[in-house]
Amino acid sequence: MHPLLHGPLSLEDYLRTEIESEFRREYVGGYWYGLHGESHEEDGTSAAHNLITTNVMMKLFNLCDRPELWLASSQFKLHIPERPSFFCPDLAVYPTPNVQEWYGVAPLFLLEVIEPRTEFVDRCVKYHAYTALPSLRKL
Repeated sequence: MHPLLHGPLSLEDYLRTEIESEFRREYVGGYWYGLHGESHEEDGTSAAHNLITTNVMMKLFNLCDRPELWLASSQFKLHIPERPSFFCPDLAVYPTPNVQEWYGVAPLFLLEVIEPRTEFVDRCVKYHAYTALPSLRKL
């Protein structure tokens, strides 16, 4: 399913309005689209999605139990300044210096669970943005 794009919107206006938004939004090159809750039809994730994310998070929790690493869930945004874009990966691991109040940059690890309703964006937008990040490492 293709997302409903809104915009154009400046990066500054996106950041200013994102905190007050009723639902999470991702931002790509001047346009934004809503995640769970924009349509008020599908809010949340499937049981399978939740199980996969929780299992990986539990494995990563012990690896990231160090002050120099930050483990983040989908509520914490990934900022890719070069694009410019903001995404909400299901899980991310950042070096602690790369963590701001509302987002992180230059992650070491990203997890995106693909579901039918998000497959287009996950495979056609996020995959290319994520795999271009030089900071990603194998854990």
